[in-house]
Amino acid sequence: MQRIEVIVIGKDKKLFSVAAVSVSKKGDVYLAYKCKDIPSFHVSRHSSGKRHVKSKLFYEKIPLGVMPPIAEFMGIESLGGQAFGIDSLLELYSEYQLKRCDGIFMIDMRSYKGKKFNLQTFILTKEGLNDLYNHTLLKNRQIYLFVESIPMIAIVAGIFNEKYDPNATGNEKPL
Repeated sequence: MQRIEVIVIGKDKKLFSVAAVSVSKKGDVYLAYKCKDIPSFHVSRHSSGKRHVKSKLFYEKIPLGVMPPIAEFMGIESLGGQAFGIDSLLELYSEYQLKRCDGIFMIDMRSYKGKKFNLQTFILTKEGLNDLYNHTLLKNRQIYLFVESIPMIAIVAGIFNEKYDPNATGNEKPL
């Protein structure tokens, strides 16, 4: 199992764990969200193509549909996204505790203060590399590409781009 931790630097240089992505040897992918109030919440994309969301809050898995099996998958597919601000880190997430992992994607949230920050996670193959840029509707992007797993994992952080939001008026207050 390969594991990637997503860590952010908040106020006072505190580190917070916000997500983790794991890929099994057979191609099952798990995106675990690390919110304090939602225990064991993850999105799964299995090598068979089945997708679901699961949490200890739910009594059963919630199906998210079926995609092509990983052996046949080509291109890019979103696993999920999340949005948070530097002022909400302490309330939403726990401070990072050192864990064994194969990769770390670290985001300095201090550079996103007052902005609509978003984090997106994708699976992709080499055929999806060209589309990665078009699938990330963010400005000032940081892209972490984990190429050793099959499928590859892309974690993208950036500022929400209002031109893609049909409800944006341009008068929104920053987070």
